[in-house]
Amino acid sequence: MSHSDLRNLLTQLHARLGNTQSLDADDRRMLSETLAEIEDALAQGAVPPSADGAEEGLDLLAAKFEADHPALAETLRRVADTLGKAGI
Repeated sequence: MSHSDLRNLLTQLHARLGNTQSLDADDRRMLSETLAEIEDALAQGAVPPSADGAEEGLDLLAAKFEADHPALAETLRRVADTLGKAGI
């Protein structure tokens, strides 16, 4: 998957996050920070140290959101899988 495809997934994730009203402030903040780290890594063309655990963090968030927000969880897993394949 190309960087363009990953950016499209991130755009989808932002849209799902924006449409999900029932997330508490801490979950929303954690997810937003993780997305920002991934986007920074893509913009720099390298993986900053803070993005090293992004895949694992996204998997944990996906598991947490699975019951109440399945579409958000599925998109998180797709991003995590893509990051893993890209070595991020």
